[in-house]
Amino acid sequence: MVVGEMTEHVDVAVVGSGPGGYVAAIRAAQLGKNVTLIEMDPLGLGGICLHHGCIPSKALIHTANLLWECTHAKEQGITVSLATLDMEKTQAFKQKVIDQLTNGIKSLCQKAGVDIVYGKASFVSSKELHIEQEHDTMGLTADKIIIATGAREREHPAIAMDDNQIVSSTEMLSLKKVPSSLAIIGSGYIAMEMAHTFQKFGSQVTVIHRSPAILTNLDPKIAEMKTKLMKEFGVNFAPNMEVIASKKSKEGVDLTLQTNDGQKSTFRVEKVLVAVGRVPLTDQLGLENTKVERDEKGFILVDEKCQTNDNHILAIGDVTGEPQLAHRAMYMGKVAGEVVAGLNVAYDATVCPAVMYSDPEVAWVGLQEKDALKVGRQIVTGKFPFSANGRALGANQPEGYIQVMADPLSHVILGGVIIGEHASDMISEIALAIECALKLEDVAGTIHPHPTFNEAWLEACEDALGKCVHLPQKKKGV
Repeated sequence: MVVGEMTEHVDVAVVGSGPGGYVAAIRAAQLGKNVTLIEMDPLGLGGICLHHGCIPSKALIHTANLLWECTHAKEQGITVSLATLDMEKTQAFKQKVIDQLTNGIKSLCQKAGVDIVYGKASFVSSKELHIEQEHDTMGLTADKIIIATGAREREHPAIAMDDNQIVSSTEMLSLKKVPSSLAIIGSGYIAMEMAHTFQKFGSQVTVIHRSPAILTNLDPKIAEMKTKLMKEFGVNFAPNMEVIASKKSKEGVDLTLQTNDGQKSTFRVEKVLVAVGRVPLTDQLGLENTKVERDEKGFILVDEKCQTNDNHILAIGDVTGEPQLAHRAMYMGKVAGEVVAGLNVAYDATVCPAVMYSDPEVAWVGLQEKDALKVGRQIVTGKFPFSANGRALGANQPEGYIQVMADPLSHVILGGVIIGEHASDMISEIALAIECALKLEDVAGTIHPHPTFNEAWLEACEDALGKCVHLPQKKKGV
């Protein structure tokens, strides 16, 4: 703390204004607490998700899909001869969305009575923060402090990002010009979303990854289907490849690749996107001045009430580890906001759905087939393809399927996966079924409107029961 610095006191201080932070601040304020929300970036209210992640990426994905549909609708009788992309206008559209949501968060905080302070916060002690502002510093003490600082892009050990030719997803989402060629290092969901988006924008995309397959956290069947579909879009893949060096020039970036057996090659592209994961933003928080404990990767350890082992400090969202998802952070934010207000609540969600906004989308929740096989758990599965769904065929979106996993004796639904159009909008019904411990019969006995994509969920449950009339009947029901 700076000598002579004025110190204020509040009931609750929240460090970080992302999906978890602002939600925690508002909820605590709704419950009568005096709350200060601290954001490091003067233009960043709403956090990485709003400004450099979830929202801008989905705006660009929507635009890319629209462009693709305009130029690939001949089979449906539509020919668009002059469909072109103005990337600057696309970026203006994206920014308009961000600004509207940012103003909405600011308004919600003000109406709830949350005081917003812009500056870089660090711990002086478990109950005291030092905040470096643009032209000043301030001290802040609080009865409870909630850490919601999120995560940042992981750096590649062999190549350095320069915000120009070798970039992270943050810079990629702000490009004013589409690169003619793009190499994406990584094979996770961010890499796949950006590969689809910029291939549709007109880049020649190559995905470089160390593993034999992409999306190693998902079922191999999903990864195989996604690879096949992405190749049909024109995306190239370089599996079992490690990037060991890079050389920049006016012509582009020369990447040196090495196979598992040591063979080297050089690959030139205009731009490189590094998407090899994310690490927690904790290194400059001054946590050494507290009792907060972290795991070997730097993520803060918390209990079911989002409390750290320091009685005065809670932590929520990406800074606490996987799954690093905005909706998990929001859920934790509500829990933390109520905990600091004295309510007896806990993070008790059974499952947390996840979505990859590629084309087609992939969404999953709960127990997956590969995980059940790994631990030797018996399950019954049902699957219904969108190629047999009237709504999907009418929308020219026949790729993918819905699959359900359930207990073979009780028929209680344990998990589900969707590959297809609107997967992101449909996965919540499966999550709700798991949270409510519904059985296959409960879904199969619920009338779903026809024709819809979502009736494939009903059909998948019927398939698991061996009574789906729109698929060849299984030899035995469950």
